[in-house]
Amino acid sequence: MSEPKRGDEEAREAQPPLTTEAGRTHTGTGTSGVPRMPGDWVCDQCGALNTEQQFPCTQCRYPLFELEDAHRQEAGVFEGRHSSVSVEPNAQNPHAGSRGRPRDAGPPQREPTTPIERTFAQLSVEEKEGLAAPVPHLNWQCPVCYVIGAEAPCVCCGYDPDTTELPVLAAAEAQEEAEEEERSLYEQQLAAGTKIVEVTHGAQAGPIPLRSGGFRFRVWAPNAQRVFVMGDFNSWKERDQACEMRKETNLTHWRIDIPAARTGHRYAFLVKFRQPDKEYMNMKDMTRHRPSRKDRFVWREDPRAPMLVSCHEHRRRHFYSVLYDHSEFPWTDGDFIPPPINKLVLYELHVASFSKADGQDHGTFASTTARLDYLKSLGINAIALMPITHDDHPNEHHNMPCWGYDPISLFAIHPSYGTPNDLKLLVNTAHELGMVVVFDSVFNHMHSRSILQFWDGTNLYFEQEGTEWGPRPRFTSHGVQDYIIDSIVSFFRDYHMDGVRVDSTSNVRGQGSDIPGGWQLLQRINDVVHENFPRAFTIAEDLYDDRRLNTGGACFDLQWCQGTFKALFNVAEPTKDARRNIGELAQHISRSHPGHMGGRVLYTENHDTAPGDREKRIPLAIVHGDEKSVGSFYAVMRTTLVASIMFCTPGVPMLLQGQEIFECASPEWPVGPTVDWKRIYEFPGVNLVFRALIALRQNQHDNTLGLTGPYVRVHHLNESDGVMAIHRWAKGGPGDDVMVVANFSNKKFSSYRVGFPREGRWSVRLSTSQAAYNDGHHDTSIDVPEHINVTTHHPRDGYPFSGAIALSRYTAIFLSQNGEARLVFRVKQETEWGTSVGISGSDPALGSWTRAIELRTDTADAHYPWWQSDPVVVPARTELSYKMVLLRNDEIVHWEDRDDRTICPPIGRVRLILS
Repeated sequence: MSEPKRGDEEAREAQPPLTTEAGRTHTGTGTSGVPRMPGDWVCDQCGALNTEQQFPCTQCRYPLFELEDAHRQEAGVFEGRHSSVSVEPNAQNPHAGSRGRPRDAGPPQREPTTPIERTFAQLSVEEKEGLAAPVPHLNWQCPVCYVIGAEAPCVCCGYDPDTTELPVLAAAEAQEEAEEEERSLYEQQLAAGTKIVEVTHGAQAGPIPLRSGGFRFRVWAPNAQRVFVMGDFNSWKERDQACEMRKETNLTHWRIDIPAARTGHRYAFLVKFRQPDKEYMNMKDMTRHRPSRKDRFVWREDPRAPMLVSCHEHRRRHFYSVLYDHSEFPWTDGDFIPPPINKLVLYELHVASFSKADGQDHGTFASTTARLDYLKSLGINAIALMPITHDDHPNEHHNMPCWGYDPISLFAIHPSYGTPNDLKLLVNTAHELGMVVVFDSVFNHMHSRSILQFWDGTNLYFEQEGTEWGPRPRFTSHGVQDYIIDSIVSFFRDYHMDGVRVDSTSNVRGQGSDIPGGWQLLQRINDVVHENFPRAFTIAEDLYDDRRLNTGGACFDLQWCQGTFKALFNVAEPTKDARRNIGELAQHISRSHPGHMGGRVLYTENHDTAPGDREKRIPLAIVHGDEKSVGSFYAVMRTTLVASIMFCTPGVPMLLQGQEIFECASPEWPVGPTVDWKRIYEFPGVNLVFRALIALRQNQHDNTLGLTGPYVRVHHLNESDGVMAIHRWAKGGPGDDVMVVANFSNKKFSSYRVGFPREGRWSVRLSTSQAAYNDGHHDTSIDVPEHINVTTHHPRDGYPFSGAIALSRYTAIFLSQNGEARLVFRVKQETEWGTSVGISGSDPALGSWTRAIELRTDTADAHYPWWQSDPVVVPARTELSYKMVLLRNDEIVHWEDRDDRTICPPIGRVRLILS
């Protein structure tokens, strides 16, 4: 149901009163055509019609500003603004248009919990009039969580400017003094009507190489009393006065320049702070970090160090930080142009297991680089790396490659994978092969042994309440936000990454109730990435298909689409055809998110779904865990069938490593996804299917452009027989329109008719039932022709044309027409009276060397004696031969005396001038 415009609502208000059958007078109609009775009102937020007794709005709960409701259009917050622009309550949203985020992207409805609910009749005249206004009364913004409301206190976090403490930012008693200055700044900004956020870049903190030699050390520690740095450059002399850091005027950072520091030197900080408040200390970590009564100095790693090395000999700390200069790597990817998003095919890769060789504990950046040629030959143009930052998991001590989702630092790369130079070489080599690299950023939680824990004596980086996986960062703190954002910027700037996947955004923004600061952090990340790295893209792993992730809420380019995965899984896994819900799948194929390619990443397997205690790898799920049957007809055919649907659905398709060679091993967490490379010889047909699907998806042969376009229509849906037909297109026409016919049943069809958008010959580009593709499971009773002819005799499925095709069991067929070139010949040639100029060539449109097309001229034309043909339609990207001839009475009387002319025309109009 479309939403009425404000002008429409005003027009309805001007209509004369109408009388219903019951004799009641109403004033026109509401947004859905329902008569509006006296006292009825239209919600300004969602357009829903409410009765006089319904307040707040029954649809969106407006004007009760629960946090999710505060993100609606025109509220001026969390809608894609850059972090440093003015906040105006009535300003339009620059990312999502004047109407804000889509209406169908609203948050789930919840019962109100506040006592301010009243009936509409209880409101004052001013309040009633205010409901129809474009939210002019939202003139107060909370300086803590930035929610806009009518007045203090904040309905989200409870902040009241008349009180002496901030309930969200208040933590340990030792932090309050340092935050007083920041709170004062917020109040000044609020008074000025401006939200100003300083966007930092990674080089502003951490170890910074100096041009004059040495390094600058700069660290965020607002609650520390003294900070020293020590390392190999001063022989680890503790409390060296020459290495004592100075506190900056902002009272939050400490810095010092050490000329003797060099790349490769190990170092650490020695921090002195006030005795921490036990009430705010985690008992497990207090035992590890609390200073003794005699010595109140503790060792700390650098939160922004690019490398950490083990320090087992030291009893109190686990790691040394290591100095590294990012400018020393010799990049050669300056001319790299990343492929467009609409042609990306992602390959999720786990460094530890992807390139693990026999006898090795795990793979490395170097061994992964050596396998990039294989990915290039497969057609992959985007590598999605599972987390590569330093992870601390108990199983790491047993040389078992875990997933990497328990980070202890957001800057330091995992030392077991290699050095920063090894990672840079991997990215540089990928760029030389035309592939982009996406990294995984995990900050929704961190490991309990994170190097950030109680860094300056207070719980500076984390909330008091953690998650089930580890401590939650304090998203309301700008210092913590800067740390997270700078880590992402560092990977783009210093490692030349092309995209970022943000892990578990639902645990950053909150589920059910929003997490303060989470939405703002996600918004700031996208603002910084898109403004500083225009070619980069961002991906959210949210798994709730919340459209706000793509629009004004956060403005990610893509998000993992869990709903489409579930629909694909539910048609692949059931044993009985009756349980395959292809109607639900059709809805997900057509239901896109805002943004490029439907704003979504599509998959049938990923690291989260592959473990044996979850959905498992698709082939293993189809046979319900029976590894002996994993190579059966049903496992092979339904695996390639759902993969085909994934590749023809708008979105960016993603494969999990090994999926293309029919990998079925599904180890449980925390063991990473494994790959048995010998399976490429056991299932070569499956590998060929995936190669063909990638080629079609990227339009490598210039005849499936529609698969890179935004448009889709499931125009044929036969749920009783399990057959679906899908039409994909970009602009339409030969070489563009793609038709996919899929049979999800165990039945064969010798002739199945579906609608087509155009008549003529349609070529079969791929049939997953072909013998070369299904590893010995070919259904020999069904022979799929190379072409079918589409005619006007049988209109079907809303199209004036239709064609019949044979369908094998559990198969998908891709069809398209060859792209067309329109040739226009122009020849300068004087002739005798009664003789004309023509063209004859190898294509039937050029006469097949037995006749010729005649060119026209006008003797009265100033350009005479130029001859020109009408456009001649020939297949594009196909080499043609032709010659100029002379004609008399439509017969060829002379051929030009030269070798055949040749051309391989592109799609579109081509003008050929001959002499």
